[in-house]
Amino acid sequence: MSINPYESPSESTSPGLEPDADDAVLRFEVQIEDVKAFQQYYYRHSRAMRKRRYISMAIWGFAFFAMNYLLFREMHWFLQLTFTIALTTIATTFYVILNKWSYFYQSRNNLRNMDLSALICDHELRQEDEFLIEVTTVNVSRHAYDKLHSVEESPNHAFIFMSPLQAHVIPKQRITQGDLTRFLPLLRERIEAAKG
Repeated sequence: MSINPYESPSESTSPGLEPDADDAVLRFEVQIEDVKAFQQYYYRHSRAMRKRRYISMAIWGFAFFAMNYLLFREMHWFLQLTFTIALTTIATTFYVILNKWSYFYQSRNNLRNMDLSALICDHELRQEDEFLIEVTTVNVSRHAYDKLHSVEESPNHAFIFMSPLQAHVIPKQRITQGDLTRFLPLLRERIEAAKG
């Protein structure tokens, strides 16, 4: 989950919109727990991750089923099928658990090696006519509304996806200025209007 810096706008590109309007500005603090929350959300809800999990699980299950079916071919067909299904179910369950553990273990290692200074800090998101502007203590970036991927929510966070892999993470409990219930609907409207 990284933020791509773009050219910093020198001034507001929307003279008709007040930059500090309550529904167009959101300020919040991001902590390491919020980055981990994004990883969990992405693993559980990302369409790409689900597709990859289901395909790999199907391949693994079919291969294990075929191997065990051949291994027990000397048995009566009913026992052969019973043992094969039971072992395949156990092996597939173990594979799912191992796959999840591997993903989060790798993600935690990546976090230790990443420079998180652009993420673990105070953030401001500001909606202007043509761009969503993000300001942190490290950089300023802007994203055209028609390039934003989606806006999603969990009980404790909101996620503004710039791509299927990258997102702004908004912790609902650490918003210091602005109203998320007004900010997100306005953002969704702008995205829909920009994409036509």
